Amino acid sequence: MLALLELREITKVYSHGGNPFAPRREAVKAVDAVSLSLAQGKTLGLVGESGCGKSTLAKIILKLVNSNGGTVWFDGRDIGALPEKEFRPLRKEIQIVFQDPAGSLSPRLRVRDIIAEPLEAFGVGRKERGARIKELMAQVGLPEEYLSRLPLQLSGGERQRVGIARALATSPKLLVLDEAVSSLDLSTQAQILNLLVFLQRTYGLTYLFIAHNLSVVRYISDEIAVMYLGVIVEKGPAASVFDNPAHPYTRLLLSSIPGLPDRRGKKNNPVPGSAEPVRGEHGCCFYAACPAAREQCRLARPVMREVEKEHWASCPVGSEGKE
Repeated sequence: MLALLELREITKVYSHGGNPFAPRREAVKAVDAVSLSLAQGKTLGLVGESGCGKSTLAKIILKLVNSNGGTVWFDGRDIGALPEKEFRPLRKEIQIVFQDPAGSLSPRLRVRDIIAEPLEAFGVGRKERGARIKELMAQVGLPEEYLSRLPLQLSGGERQRVGIARALATSPKLLVLDEAVSSLDLSTQAQILNLLVFLQRTYGLTYLFIAHNLSVVRYISDEIAVMYLGVIVEKGPAASVFDNPAHPYTRLLLSSIPGLPDRRGKKNNPVPGSAEPVRGEHGCCFYAACPAAREQCRLARPVMREVEKEHWASCPVGSEGKE
């Protein structure tokens, strides 16, 4: 199956300092040689703790920030190399749903105007806009009378449905869902996830689902990529990554899910402080926090190897330490 989205060795470096209080400028790799692919009609779950580079990667895909290296291929085109004038028509094919529906919707605009914005931006006429807006409201399960309401007059779940409708307005091929359900209560999360599954099956949408909630990621994802300090440490089919995690960091993340049983049926408990984001100076990015670290991990950066069919991990010793 051909990839709709393909990332090849994407790197993003930020520098900080250079002021009277921190005169020395230091470089930080927010994204470090990330390579991923996402097939049409599938969902890739990108997981990792806050600050690992997930949102930066999303911004690079959306061309909101430029990478320092690597290429982004979308639908057979190297979009990273396109100037803004040439990329602008493609923006309607890549849309985003934000984490906070209250913060991402203008409090001064009514629902009708919020959904109409992207349609106006791409030159859709008034008559066509009206019909499209009503169609989108039905798709996300909101009554038409909500079109005259302000965001503050809606619940959190209803606001997020408006955000999804806005993202769908231009009939995109790819939706980037950046922590799209993390600010919602559990029952509302389930409703929004079921809506996303329905929309994907009905319209053949492709999702990049960014989250730190592993239970949510497992429910919606076909494949999972685990990110730590800008590096993809494990990736593969969702069932394989969850049932047979090969990297120590992935296993620590899974152990933090309350009540999640391991392969022997024993429930795991969180390991306090064992997965703190401390960057190793050499070799493996997880070396400083890894409970299974060895001398070879400090000296050389591990490469991805296939531990099962289409299941890859960057740990040469992790699988050896599994019980």
